[in-house]
Amino acid sequence: MRIGQRVIDVSHGVSRKRAPCAADHIHRAGVGSGPADRCELFVNRAFECFRPFRAKLGLTPRLLSGEEEACASAMGALGAFPGAKGVVADLGGGSLELVSIADNDCREASSLRLGTLRLPALRAEGPEAFESAVHEQLASVGWAAAHTGPMYMVGGTWRALAAYAMRYIDYPLTDPHGFSLLPDDARRLAKELVAADPEKLIDISGISPMRANYLPDAAALLCPLLDEIGPDELVFSSWGLREGLLY
Repeated sequence: MRIGQRVIDVSHGVSRKRAPCAADHIHRAGVGSGPADRCELFVNRAFECFRPFRAKLGLTPRLLSGEEEACASAMGALGAFPGAKGVVADLGGGSLELVSIADNDCREASSLRLGTLRLPALRAEGPEAFESAVHEQLASVGWAAAHTGPMYMVGGTWRALAAYAMRYIDYPLTDPHGFSLLPDDARRLAKELVAADPEKLIDISGISPMRANYLPDAAALLCPLLDEIGPDELVFSSWGLREGLLY
C-alpha cells in the first residue's frame, strides 16, 4: 500500500472520531513498517501526504521535529511518574529520543538516528563497528550522564524487552508499566537477547512478531546506552508521545 493511501485510510478513521476529539491538531503521523529510507521518504513527503486531513477534516496537522517529539514523549513519562528525575529514552522506528527531566519539566533533548529500523544495517557491519557507531552518536548527548536517576524506557520495543525480563524472573504481573530493572540485570538480559531467535520470542506474552524481530537489535543498543548514561535503574513506561501531548 502506498504511503499516500495509508494516510487517506487514517483520515477516514480520524473523521469518525473527530466529534469527541478535544485536540485541535493532529500532531504526528507515521509509517509503521519499512526500512529507514522509507521513513525519511515519508518525512520528505509529509506535507503532501497531510493534504487529505486538510481537505476532508478541516484540520491543520503539525509535523513534530525530533526534539519536539522527544519532549512530548518525556512529558508522557512525567504524567505517568510525577516528579520523576532522570533521562527518558524513547525508542521508535526511525530514531532514539533522549530527554533529561527534573522538576516536572524537560531540560535537554536530542534525537539520534538509532531507531529500530536503522539498527539492522548498523549491526550488519559487525559488533565492534556497531558499538563504535552507537557510542559516536551518544557522544553528542554527554549531558545525559550528568542527570542522575533512572532511565525511563518509552516505546513498544522496550516494553517487549520488559516482557522478556518479566518472564525470565517469573514476575507475578503481566503489565510492564512501572516494571524496573537494575542496570546489571538489564545488561545480562540484553546480552542473551542479542542472539535470541525471534521465532521463539513470539511465544512470550507481550511480545508481538514485529517486536520479536526488533528485540535483538534493541538489546544490542541497550548495552552501549547503559555505558554512556549510567542510570540508577531502568523504569518501563506505557505512557509516551500520545499521553505527553495531552499531559
